[in-house]
This record gives sequence, C-alpha cells and structure tokens, in this order.
Amino acid sequence: MTSHLEQHSTNTQTLPVFVAGAGLAGLTAALFLARAGHKVILLEQSAQAGGRGKSRQQENWTFNLGPHALYRAGQGISLLQQLGIQLKGKTPAAVGTHAFSKGQLRPVLSAIAKLSLAEKLGLISWILKLMRLNPADYAWMSTEQWLKPVKGQALKTLIGLLIRVSTYCADFSQLSAEVAIQQLQLALKGNVLYLDGGWQSLVDQLLQQAQKSGVEVRLNNPLKQLKQSADSWLITPQHGPDFEVSGLILALPPQAVQKLLAEWPELLLHQEIQQLQPVRAACLDLGLKTLPAPKQLSAFGLDEASYLSVHSASARLAPDQGALIHAAWYLGGPDQPHNPHPLLEARLDALQPGWRQQVSHQFYYPHLHVVQGMATAQKGGLAGRPAIQVKELNGVYLAGDWVGQTGWLADAALASGHAAAQALDLQLGMMPVQKPKAVKI
Repeated sequence: MTSHLEQHSTNTQTLPVFVAGAGLAGLTAALFLARAGHKVILLEQSAQAGGRGKSRQQENWTFNLGPHALYRAGQGISLLQQLGIQLKGKTPAAVGTHAFSKGQLRPVLSAIAKLSLAEKLGLISWILKLMRLNPADYAWMSTEQWLKPVKGQALKTLIGLLIRVSTYCADFSQLSAEVAIQQLQLALKGNVLYLDGGWQSLVDQLLQQAQKSGVEVRLNNPLKQLKQSADSWLITPQHGPDFEVSGLILALPPQAVQKLLAEWPELLLHQEIQQLQPVRAACLDLGLKTLPAPKQLSAFGLDEASYLSVHSASARLAPDQGALIHAAWYLGGPDQPHNPHPLLEARLDALQPGWRQQVSHQFYYPHLHVVQGMATAQKGGLAGRPAIQVKELNGVYLAGDWVGQTGWLADAALASGHAAAQALDLQLGMMPVQKPKAVKI
C-alpha cells in the first residue's frame, strides 16, 4: 500500500517548497517531499548536516553528541526503511551490565537477586501489565504518580532506573507517564541499536538520498527572514538572493522558530514555546586507547541519575584495541548535582579503573539538550506538544522532537519530519498551481 506522499506526484506546484534545518527532522521532511515530486530547497546554518545527530570524528574514534540509541521497535526505523536507509550496528549485550547504589558498583543481576520473593513476583506481574497498557490513557498522569502504587522501594527503584535509561529523563514529577510507558514498551519489545560509524552514518545517508532525489541543499547558510504574501512566502537566506516558495517547514530549535516568527506576536505558538521545558543531560564522552576492564561494559544508577556505557562494544566507533565510552547524568530530577562532572569521573573510576591513563580524547557537555521540549503531564503528554501545523500562518509547518503527537527522542524527530511533509504535500495538492513571481534583488 502506497502512502499519500508516494501517490501525490502529479499535482506538484510550480513554486518550490522550503525546509529550514538539516537535522534528522529536516532531512526526513525534505526527502519525503522530494520523492512526492516537489522541488525542495533546504537551508542549514552549519557547515555540516545532522544537528544534534551529527558525529565528531577524532582520528579513528567516532563520537556522537552524548549517548545515542535508536529504538528497534520505534516508528523512526520504519520511516528510515521506507527511505531506503541502511542501518548497521548491534544491540548492547546484557553481559557486563552493572548498577550504582549509594555510589557503589555491583552487577545489576545482584540488584534483582536482592529483591524479595514478593518483589520478584511483583516485577513479573508489573511487566506483564505494562505491555498491555495503552500509553495515551496515562498522558495526564505524571510518571511519579504512576509509580506510586508499586509496592516495595527496591522494586520501585529498579523501575525508576529503567525509565531513566529509556526516556533520558530524570524528572518524574513532570514527565508524562505516557512517555515512560511507551519507551519501556519499546525497550522490552526490541531493545535499541547502536550504529556503526555513529549517527553521522545515518545523517550522511539521509543527505545523500535527499540530494539524489533532487533536494537543493545549501549548507552554512542560515535562514534570515520570512515574508508572507497572499499565496506564497518569500525566503531571505543569509547568503544569496531571496526566493519564493509555496510552503515551508521549520525544522529548527524552538527558540529559533520563535525568533523567525516574531513578526506575528499573536501566534499561540509563542506562548507554547515559552512554556517548553527541555530535557537535558551532562555528558562526558571518552576515547580510550584500551579498555581497562573489558568485562564491565555498562552501569546505571539505581538511586541516582547516572549512565555509563561502552558503545564501542556494540558498534564500530573506535580503533582496534580502543574503546569509546559515553557517560551521562540525567539532569532535572530531585537532588540534581550542581556539577556532575566529578561524579561521572568517580563512577568511571569504579567501572573502568585506570581509565585516566588510557584517554586519547574526551569531550564534556554540561547541559546537552536531549529533547527540546518535555512531554509533561500538565500539558497532557505527547498530545500537549505544539502542533505540526502553524494554523494561523498558511503553509507553515514545524518539525523536530518538540512538536507533534508521535514518538520520543529520535523517533519524534523522524515522525514529525514525515508528518510535516505529508501535511504540506496534502495542502499543496488542494491548491491551484502557482506561478513564480518576479523578485527584486
């Protein structure tokens, strides 16, 4: 069965369509639009495509911006497969998994072993019930509220660990239980994939496919200004002449969108952006010459928001004998440390003693944005995020991990790019063919 985007290729507009931002959302939107028969112009302010999905190459180490994983049962992989993107990598093995409790490292299985019989039976029962839940039914409930009926502090602590790892969020008082349930279900259904060559391998394929499909990609060229006419939009880039388009998708961070749309202060979107709460993490990325403790591959905090994982154990990210570790501290929860960097180093001392003598490269990001806008219980979960369509402005759509009602993390970015392309394509199919107007330079 073909999608609407695949069917609608005979009713394209004379004017091109426009996408701002060459991250995962923007590249996805541009590629779907091009394959629907539209002429697409894509502007990206950076010299490199990818946004937060790009990777840094240092000699033979490939660093993502903090720990990245793609959910195998998520919508993102399905969309990438539709676009012909090849994903190579592996799921992280359970072997070598540890947990931190009161700062002490121990095998995660020992944490489960220490559960009482009633708690072990409760965990099994809880997982069985979890897989039958409809996440949307819990959209208005916080994750903290959802966990209250769980009996036994040890069990509740273990579940909390699973939620932090699957959502990248530690603020259970704000996070909608819809997101927690959805991400736990995805993790249990198919685990995650660490990508060979980092996420740049994914970005590069999307960029190549977009260019092969006719997308005109202009890197290192920010969008400067938008102007509306009766039936089209005038795009002013930082470099080069203005050009006219029939519709546009802003696949940009919320603050950048707000700045571009400042000419329309009456938009509800401005208020929605002001209320967004980003999901953040402090991340320490390490390239080691050798791995001091090769049997200790990951560790997660039971009573703290720490995450450490040797990603090179599952994906090609480091040279032979070398290792690449992502260490993170999820920010925003209770008892948040002022500076997690010393804590991350201390946890690394426990997981990989002697790591300091093996460092070839390291990067620290104290406030990395994991998601640009949290789906909160107060706003009704995923449905409470800003809409894909800016309804007050004809032909303007949004894409990114902070908009739309579908997905979380990369799944949200990819799904919103697809949804925005579908919506714009549908709108243009209902409009009369437009002819380019003369533009004064």
